[in-house]
Amino acid sequence: MGSATSGNRNRHSERPRVGQLPSIDVRKLAKSRGLRLGDRFTVLSRPPGSNLPALHARVRDKSIVFEFASETYDADPIRDQWSVSIHESWCHFGGRRYWFQCPMPRCERRVAILYVGRHCIACRYCLRMLYPSQFYDHTQRAFSRLRRINERIYADTVSLTKAKPKGMHAKTFSRLLSEQESARTRLLAHVDRLFGSGLLADEIDPETAC
Repeated sequence: MGSATSGNRNRHSERPRVGQLPSIDVRKLAKSRGLRLGDRFTVLSRPPGSNLPALHARVRDKSIVFEFASETYDADPIRDQWSVSIHESWCHFGGRRYWFQCPMPRCERRVAILYVGRHCIACRYCLRMLYPSQFYDHTQRAFSRLRRINERIYADTVSLTKAKPKGMHAKTFSRLLSEQESARTRLLAHVDRLFGSGLLADEIDPETAC
């Protein structure tokens, strides 16, 4: 008998996962490049042994034109250029935030990250990409949740020294402690059901899930 999510794994096995395709983050471009009009730069160099072409960019007024390097083309047709609009939004406490507009027809979502496929540049939705966590079963999800909380609570994940991080509100820290206890209980319940042993709660220390 498969796990509770084995059907999902089979159904989605052919869909790419986040992290498998190269990505372009407009926030990182704005921070490192400034998105100055007329700038030209290489976004992605061609990885050794990869069939993906190198990707270059030039900044236009309110857009970036991404160009696949022609010298790496193979027999398959690849679109030369993808023009991606850039939008700005003002933050509540000052400053601006930049967004890409997905260049795919009938999409035009405002997103921070675009992904580079072999034939296109598009958002996660158009490429039907999944997060690795979408393949987790209940136990893996519970463990992942507890690990994320512990990473925020413990000042030292080696000695597990519990202390309020600098800059965190006391109310937030108190809430995280409560969520940690709830996540710990949930994880132990899933593990207990998985192995059918009533001793696991005493044998496993979820605080080591860092």
